[in-house]
Amino acid sequence: MTGARVSAGRPRGVDTAGAVWTVAVFTAVLVVVGHWLFLRVALIGDEPIHLSQVLRFVRGEGGMHPWLTTFPTFHWLASWIVRALGSESTSTVRLASTMLGILVVPAAWFVARARFDRAVSRARAFGVAFLPILVPYFFFIYTDAAALAALLAAVAAAERRRWLLAGAFGLLAVALRQTAIVWVAWLFAQYLWNERPWLAWRADGVRRLREASLFVATGIAFVAFVVLNRGIAIGDSSSHPLGVYDQNLLFFLVVVALLLLPAMLLEARATWAMIRRKPVVWMIVAGVAAAWFQFGWNADHPYNLLPYHLHNDVAMWLNDAMHRACVTPFAVWGLLTLCRLSRADFPTISWAVATVLTLVPSWMIEHRYAIVPLALWLLLRPAASATTERAQLAWLVVLGAGSLWVSTLAPYGL
Repeated sequence: MTGARVSAGRPRGVDTAGAVWTVAVFTAVLVVVGHWLFLRVALIGDEPIHLSQVLRFVRGEGGMHPWLTTFPTFHWLASWIVRALGSESTSTVRLASTMLGILVVPAAWFVARARFDRAVSRARAFGVAFLPILVPYFFFIYTDAAALAALLAAVAAAERRRWLLAGAFGLLAVALRQTAIVWVAWLFAQYLWNERPWLAWRADGVRRLREASLFVATGIAFVAFVVLNRGIAIGDSSSHPLGVYDQNLLFFLVVVALLLLPAMLLEARATWAMIRRKPVVWMIVAGVAAAWFQFGWNADHPYNLLPYHLHNDVAMWLNDAMHRACVTPFAVWGLLTLCRLSRADFPTISWAVATVLTLVPSWMIEHRYAIVPLALWLLLRPAASATTERAQLAWLVVLGAGSLWVSTLAPYGL
């Protein structure tokens, strides 16, 4: 995670330029292919809300859609692109959304490039681009991809110790999606951990204040907003009550196990060796996770009862205890593999805390809530064996392609 670099000198000059062109061409191809795939796909989920808000700005109308849960920052930015494209069609608004969201790919590359060589950085960026819970939202009118792009830009700046710039991108991420505040706090924790500003306060206090200013300002503004708004969601707040729920955390284990299937198999011996080194600790972790998943699951949000969503179908399927019993060993081994592929250091432990804080406030089970923590983990985790790395990237491409196909079946989707 954010902290010390893990690779020695990075290639410069022609090699780096070649890598940039590769990422740029890949991004352009993904935009063209994805936009073509979704040209005739019906609006899904919250798209009508986001479409309406974008068109309000395009037409110079004021106000917010009553069911819009986020700040309208994304919609305001998209409206400028729509005006430039000269059409108010659904496909044009989707293209505007894509142009904002696809910035995830170069941003992911910049994050990885801060610590890995060009080949690894390229593979990590492509892996995030094909993250199956993310890739369809490049082409739908949703805020998730654009907010992730801003957050990754903040992480890329933090990796280079440009903290003021990291704070600025963090503020933009929160303006796009309020839940990004958890990850801005995580970045601020990395700042405190890496820079320890209090040690040089007398000699360098002004610079330290400047570096921390936007993180602190974002936090204060967010707290004021929550108090005044009486919650995090702006519209449809009754369906998004602020509380502590464990369903999304348990669903996260299922998503992790699915994404890490090749590593679960190829790293099984190393994972077992990790368990044998501290059997009591890992048996407790596995036992608690298994019991919690088996007896703590309860998908009962009204929106999770709606048809035409794959994650809702999975959530309802898991309401059956026998079904959970089949999935529990798979989910637990996925958790242990995740631990095996991670470092036991402050950035990773704080990432785990931030992941919990991202997932537990929401009653509604939603795969999109796992996008940010998984994208960050995929980008910043230590390198595994070459075989595991290749298998994982290939698996993400397969899952991402399958996710795109499912999403073209609208009204059915993820």
